[in-house]
Amino acid sequence: MSGFWNSLRAELWASWQRKNLRISLWLIVLAVFARVLWAYVSLNINDGGFDELAANHQNFWPRFGQAASFGLTLVELSCIVIIGGAMPREISLGVARDPLCRNISRSAFVLSRALVACLLPILLAVVAVSAAAGSSALFFDAGNVVTDPILLDDDPEGKAAFSDWLVANDLRADQVAAALDADLDYQIPDEHYPFVPILLVAEEEISHGILFALLNALLPLVALGIFAFALSLLFPTGSLASGVTLGSVLLFGVLLAPELGEKAWWCFADWLPGMGKDSALKMASYFADGYTDQPPIPAAAVKTGRWGSLIALVLLALAANTSFKAKRL
Repeated sequence: MSGFWNSLRAELWASWQRKNLRISLWLIVLAVFARVLWAYVSLNINDGGFDELAANHQNFWPRFGQAASFGLTLVELSCIVIIGGAMPREISLGVARDPLCRNISRSAFVLSRALVACLLPILLAVVAVSAAAGSSALFFDAGNVVTDPILLDDDPEGKAAFSDWLVANDLRADQVAAALDADLDYQIPDEHYPFVPILLVAEEEISHGILFALLNALLPLVALGIFAFALSLLFPTGSLASGVTLGSVLLFGVLLAPELGEKAWWCFADWLPGMGKDSALKMASYFADGYTDQPPIPAAAVKTGRWGSLIALVLLALAANTSFKAKRL
């Protein structure tokens, strides 16, 4: 067991020293910030300026979910490149022999590498989600998702009076819309009713859906890391291993998953938050954006996806161990 811990410490240190990991972290943060900034500018231009009375697409939660999905797509690509390219390069340089010469068995060595391949996606995902949350909070306010009220005639004076009333009572328009929807006895001045936006989705519902989707994305991301590691032991070059890993994920999502239907739920690639066909995060973000026609993910599908990712995780780790034992270094 000491051989495993020695190998794990060495692998963690070596992973952090890799330049491509640090570059990936910075690129993910900058790309996610740029994505949120683009959404802010685009919405501001298209809407002719933000309307404080109605905050449908200008809500924090859909923008956070969208940015997190974008960031996690970059995480998936980074994991494929970093993990898929590491072992072939080390084997070709002969440095993979060094740990095995220090009283470390092949099984201990491959287990430590597999564990690092599990931790790397989690690290990158935490950075991507944190960048998405921070960037979205910088430009957008959280709240209930609402849309513009139905007005027969535009009344700038009435709208301004409603805005002043909100400020005087320390309220937001989306809070008034939610209060009227939840409590029929909730009272506001009669002249302000026409300017109350229409409640689409309560903040509690959309925040729960997005946070649940983020948690549900961890197992598929870990399985992707093990998948890239297992394939890296089969091919002589890192570019080939990374290319086959990426091609397999894309091929499954584009061609196989639509044909397999519910059977696709058993494959971790179907649940990847960025490139997965049934990405729970993409569905939750779409729903949070006010598109309430999106049906919820069946509980049976979520359970199947978790079991499928766990099974894939174990089988791929065993396959990697078997492959490495037979590999010439």
